[in-house]
Amino acid sequence: MELQAKEIEAMSKKGSKDRYIYCIKRIVDSEQAWVLDDDGFALCGQNGSDKEVIMLWSARICCKLCF
Repeated sequence: MELQAKEIEAMSKKGSKDRYIYCIKRIVDSEQAWVLDDDGFALCGQNGSDKEVIMLWSARICCKLCF
C-alpha cells in the first residue's frame, strides 16, 4: 500500500497527535513498519534519558523523506 503525494502532503500539515494515530493505523493495517538502518537500527535517546528509542515509519517513502 504505497502512499500518494497528496496523502503525504495532507498528513504533513496535521499535528503530531494526528500523524501518530495515522501512522499506527497504517502500521496495523499493513502489518509492516519501516526503520532507518545504519548497520543495525538507528536508535536515538529521548530527552537526555538513558532510554533508547527506535523510530518507526508507516511507509518506505516516509523513511526516504528523512534524508
